[in-house]
Amino acid sequence: MTAIHSNPAPAVRPDPTPPSRRVQTVAGAIFGVLGALALAGGAAVGYASDSRNTDGFLTSDPGRVASERYAVVVPSLDVDGIGSDAAFLRQFVGSIQLTVDGSDQPLFVGVGPSDEVAEYLGAVSYDELVDFQTSPFRTDYEAHNGAAPSGTPTAQNFWVATATSTAPQTLTWDVREGDWSVVLMNVDGSAGVAGSITVGTTLPVLDTIRAVLLWVGGAFLVIGVAMVVGSSVSRSRERHGVDRNPNRI
Repeated sequence: MTAIHSNPAPAVRPDPTPPSRRVQTVAGAIFGVLGALALAGGAAVGYASDSRNTDGFLTSDPGRVASERYAVVVPSLDVDGIGSDAAFLRQFVGSIQLTVDGSDQPLFVGVGPSDEVAEYLGAVSYDELVDFQTSPFRTDYEAHNGAAPSGTPTAQNFWVATATSTAPQTLTWDVREGDWSVVLMNVDGSAGVAGSITVGTTLPVLDTIRAVLLWVGGAFLVIGVAMVVGSSVSRSRERHGVDRNPNRI
């Protein structure tokens, strides 16, 4: 009697993942990573925005400013807007706050048009602030030789914002279009300017940046998770379909 041996049917493996499904998974992962990064950036911007002081300004640490000459000048703050839209500047930069504290004698700080400041200090000995950083506070100056000013800074009528005091005194200036200079002098116009200064700005644009980053980050994260989960569910259904029909060709 001849024995008949039957070989078991070969196991049918599930079809490999279609290329379109792999692309969907990779794209979903990319969206998820970008969303997470945007959310982290929004949180960081939010932390900085929430670090404003009680007046609504983001401020630097106090820094020491000292010169043996008659003035310390920050020249040519060239502020350009879109056309004549000063409202755009206020929305982007906001206001600037300078807090000065004269240690030995009353200090004067003023913001004025650069051309008129240059005319006032044209023949005066002063130090021009060419570079500074706030953390840690550091300043670099370029010396300009000259004589004493022809009049005290408080006697000039071109300033758009000023502050004077021996105790901490704050100057607040709403940024506007133009070419401006910041001047630090002794109130009486004498040589030897010394004191501490703190720089602050409102930067209202931070709130907009935070909102955009959080919104975009959340949307990208949801899209990425949906794409990855959708791809995984589709693969699972395809495998279950193969298991239920093992003899399909």
